[in-house]
Amino acid sequence: MNSQEWTLSRSVEEIRIGILGSRVSQKSTLVHRYLTGECIEDNSPEGGRFKKELILNNKAYMLLLRDEGGHPELQFTHWLDVLILVSNSAETVRTCYSYVSRLSSYKCLNEIPMVLVSIGDDSLFINDFKKIPHNSYINVDVLTGRNVEAAFDSAVSLIKPFTPSTPRKLFPQSMITRRRSNLFKTVDEELGVGRVIPLKQGYLLKKSKNDKLKKWKKKYVLLTKDYKFNYYENINNYMENGNPKVIDLKHSNVKKNSKNYFVINTLEKNYEFECANVNERDAWVEIIEKQILQSLQGTNNLEEINDILSLNGNNYCADCNIEIDDSYWISINFAVIICIDCSGIHRNLGSHISRVRSLHLDEIR
Repeated sequence: MNSQEWTLSRSVEEIRIGILGSRVSQKSTLVHRYLTGECIEDNSPEGGRFKKELILNNKAYMLLLRDEGGHPELQFTHWLDVLILVSNSAETVRTCYSYVSRLSSYKCLNEIPMVLVSIGDDSLFINDFKKIPHNSYINVDVLTGRNVEAAFDSAVSLIKPFTPSTPRKLFPQSMITRRRSNLFKTVDEELGVGRVIPLKQGYLLKKSKNDKLKKWKKKYVLLTKDYKFNYYENINNYMENGNPKVIDLKHSNVKKNSKNYFVINTLEKNYEFECANVNERDAWVEIIEKQILQSLQGTNNLEEINDILSLNGNNYCADCNIEIDDSYWISINFAVIICIDCSGIHRNLGSHISRVRSLHLDEIR
């Protein structure tokens, strides 16, 4: 499977996987782990719809994932090619039984390829869960990623013409109805252009500057190789190519605040974010600092120097505010221009605090 996320034209053949489970079954976390490679806890009730390109037998397919937010409806039942049913506790197993019963009122259950995915190692709930007739069963760990890819591979393998369906125990005839519908047809739509996988992504809290109460609001955040720090209202907005707010790291710096916070300072404004813990904060700050440094690497030609110096305020030292005539120095850590006298003070602080380079004489590394 290709790990790259894509959006392609409708000419690509589709594979449709439906995901069902209780809101607290970690089904959404499972989907995010598969798509992003990171464990992003998400128990949002609305679920989501996602796309991913697969290469099977040297042919491209568009994998459509539909994480259903509640009980299955008629259209969902006839839309899917294969179903993944997710459970992580005795309570969520009961929810799965009710969903299966609901499915049976729409379609013959023996015609729905089904993969059972358990999260956790409690044998009691797993034994009850496996009593649901299924084609394939797999236990996964969303924290480490164990068997996550295999679960979706197993689902794809159940879809014809890739492989014959695995026989399974039939449901009692009393549970099976053959009510069918052809009311729901595929609607053609353009899916746009592709996008690359971010360097890092996840949910952070952002402090609102416009709100009078300065509330902290949950945002889906990602860092890309083009030195852009993007944040969306939620992961669905990102997956559906929504318009993010973008912070350009080329002219910014990042600082750790107390506890779990960090701040990105730009020429226009400051952005404050809160992480779940100190380790997560340090991880974000480290990768942002690397991107800021890389954005400055190789800045030693005249055109790039002039671009930097043309920014408002860069003809003055950021420390002593003296106007600089010809000898420009830069503090990479703080992303500011300083004079030659203040550059000596910065050097004495140590490179772990302020890494100083000449804008004219050095290659910025």
